[in-house]
Amino acid sequence: MHWPRVFALAVVVPLGLSAAAWARNQQETETMAEKTQAVWLVRAINTAEMRYAYDRQGRYGTWQQLWDSGSLKPKSAPNGKLSRSPEPIPGYHLEVLVSSDGKSYTISLHDMRKGKGLFSVFSDQSGIIFVGAPLQ
Repeated sequence: MHWPRVFALAVVVPLGLSAAAWARNQQETETMAEKTQAVWLVRAINTAEMRYAYDRQGRYGTWQQLWDSGSLKPKSAPNGKLSRSPEPIPGYHLEVLVSSDGKSYTISLHDMRKGKGLFSVFSDQSGIIFVGAPLQ
């Protein structure tokens, strides 16, 4: 009989499958952490908008106005890093649109990296946060 081969297959194949499962699990964990950071940012912007509007008689602010006013607390970002640019989180594009009268706003944060699922987060002055992905 070929016991060494059988033994090798009995040990090597499960180890290979375990390694593949671990790698997939690791990738899913990293993806979940990135999505959590994106949701955190939209929640932080909603909070900053409330602070900004309170200080300015009910007028909401643009991304730059929020940043400049200090209403946004970038040091509390999950990874400690947040940029003033339209890409506040690497790979994510942010749009904060404020109505001409300053009484409403919309936030959209889109994952622009190829092969990452194109995850997006949305909100507005209601404070409700929506997450989405394109139809597959």
